[in-house]
Amino acid sequence: MSVAARWQAYWHDFETERGRVVALRFLLFGLLAFDLWGLTLEHASRYGAGGFNVAQIGLLDTLLGVPTPAIIAAGWLVGGYFCLRAAFGVAIRASIIGATVCYFGIYLWSQADSYQHHYLVGLLLTLSCFIPESVWAATPPDRDAVEADPAAWERWHRVRHWGLRLIYVQLALMYFWTGVTKADPTWLSGATMDALTTTPSVRAGIAGFEESMGLARGEGYAWAATAVMVGELLAPLAFLFRRLWLPGLLVIPWFHVGVEILEFDIELFSYYMIGLDVILLTPDGIWRQGRAWVHARRQRLRAGRMGPRRWLTARPEAGGPRMVIALVTAAVCGYGASTIPVEGSEMLGGLIGGFTLLALWPAPIIAPRFPVYSAVMQVLIVLTMSGSVMHFESLYDMYRLWGGDLRRRGDIEGAAEKYAIANAAMPGKPARRYQQAQLFERLGRFDEAVPLYEASMQVHRDAVERLTTATHRDPTDAALFFELGEDQLRLADRCQALVRVRQRTGGDVEEMHTCRRTALLGARESADKGLALEPRNRDGFKLRRQIQRETRGR
Repeated sequence: MSVAARWQAYWHDFETERGRVVALRFLLFGLLAFDLWGLTLEHASRYGAGGFNVAQIGLLDTLLGVPTPAIIAAGWLVGGYFCLRAAFGVAIRASIIGATVCYFGIYLWSQADSYQHHYLVGLLLTLSCFIPESVWAATPPDRDAVEADPAAWERWHRVRHWGLRLIYVQLALMYFWTGVTKADPTWLSGATMDALTTTPSVRAGIAGFEESMGLARGEGYAWAATAVMVGELLAPLAFLFRRLWLPGLLVIPWFHVGVEILEFDIELFSYYMIGLDVILLTPDGIWRQGRAWVHARRQRLRAGRMGPRRWLTARPEAGGPRMVIALVTAAVCGYGASTIPVEGSEMLGGLIGGFTLLALWPAPIIAPRFPVYSAVMQVLIVLTMSGSVMHFESLYDMYRLWGGDLRRRGDIEGAAEKYAIANAAMPGKPARRYQQAQLFERLGRFDEAVPLYEASMQVHRDAVERLTTATHRDPTDAALFFELGEDQLRLADRCQALVRVRQRTGGDVEEMHTCRRTALLGARESADKGLALEPRNRDGFKLRRQIQRETRGR
């Protein structure tokens, strides 16, 4: 075979199990959705701070202008919606393209949150756009087609596309270049790994290894650094040649497991890479065994009662019922997205509703094969988005940081507005009510500051009650006493703030004076009990000094 023919075959004859591709789709896009909603959303406050921006591509500065946190947040929320749609098989290719535009487009628009792994994920998303939906899909052929041609089942389980090969090549290039960057005297000396390793147990383990091997102090890190460099230079071979998949599977994921053990702060990148390594390097034979298990399971389910499955996979032929499904689902999803306490929630709801309608509309090109399943999944995706944003506190952190930035820049009105949205994302929990009330107090809006101070005071009263109960259950835990003292000190501060604003509004202040005195006495008592248990605890001494300053200063 000629070189040209081998080159052609390397790209276009690459064939693998469909189960691998479906697992890749579910992992990559499912993990990215929760990454965007749970972690990345918090970073939106960095974009356009002070009206400044530098794009990855200079032309975008001219075409798009300066990004704002609100636009970036909406882009990431919609991007996560597209990702989870792709993960669960709803309008797969359109969803992948939408996710790529949102994620990679924002990355190219600004360097405010520019890291190498963001670039890698953006490249993988771009490559995924070129893979047809028929390759990504997990829906098996109809039973009639299988009965007419038994070989159709086997052909369906094997997929072939040059884009899949390119994903392997992209990861090989990534590992190779990572190894090249580590061919540096500073890295090979082990100094970088030594500085980044902060966990005492890990440092003790490396010290024990050095002692057992008769190495000098620090040589263990040098050995590890050299091993990492060599491993990353050799890892590309496993991705480029199928015969090396199993050795690569047994070695390469441990690079990223080690990163998590050393507690390097690179967010979810290690999880992306461990998942990609396992899925892409697992030999075909294991996927075939998994396929046989799934097939047997599916046959047993078909033999039993399949009411919910039949309902989800129903395919109404008439356009009218499909239109009703599309319109109702779009309205529900749009409304659900609009209730997320984010600036421009109406726009977000409109975008989500519009994209939902497009994915379900009974047009020949875009109509889903299973409209009921697609409708149900999109409603669940919007509910998951709303729940994830609130559970991970990423939306709260975004507006908290945005409000803090505006406050430092002297925009008191803008900061108060952002703190209000942050507070809405954290009902019943310590948030930025106290800080927002301080801003209203500076603006002379005392009537608006009073309820915020009262809400903040109540939150800390509840915390004091909870921690007091905890100290009664375990009176030997010094950390609990110090935490209780800190909350009592915060409660005293809130009571003092209410004294100030109520004097301005003509309210009763005697109760707040009593509240402050009681809280300070409780804080002093908690600090003393904690220090009696741990006399040399630094947190305890720090808390006692704070109490003394608070008592003398008022």
